[in-house]
Amino acid sequence: AVRRAPSAGSRWLGRGCPMVRAGPRRLAPPAALSDASCPVGTSQSIGIGYAQVRASRLTYVGELGWALYIPAELALHVYERILDAGLEFGLVHAGLHAMNACRMEKAYRHWGDDIGIEDTPIEAGLGFAVAWDKAVDLLGRAALLRQREQGMPARRLVQFRLAHADPAP
Repeated sequence: AVRRAPSAGSRWLGRGCPMVRAGPRRLAPPAALSDASCPVGTSQSIGIGYAQVRASRLTYVGELGWALYIPAELALHVYERILDAGLEFGLVHAGLHAMNACRMEKAYRHWGDDIGIEDTPIEAGLGFAVAWDKAVDLLGRAALLRQREQGMPARRLVQFRLAHADPAP
């Protein structure tokens, strides 16, 4: 089969296919995605096959990797290129539930499942993400500051690790 590159007019229009490359045995990154050129928390456009892909160095699975945002019309093409490149690394597919389990192991919070509107950032263990010194009088700021001053909240979402993987008899 002859494959042709898409027209030069192919652009990201907001419809796309997200894909995650993550884990301790993730594929070796293309040169454009080295640790030096694409540190954690950054994003850039790279080429994979015929496609220009948005690669963000941030995943929600708790392992280093990249979230790839692929134009929908080229998703199959990019998927096939990644599968081909992954053969030597033992690439395996992981579904949404597997990714969710990885997220929970890393204690990454998920809005709507782990936390919601009834939880404050302090109760959710996300006080580190609050800009406490920001000069904005947002709704609830005074209550949140009071809660921080009081120390440990009455309730708190925590992550814990079992000492033994086997269930108790």
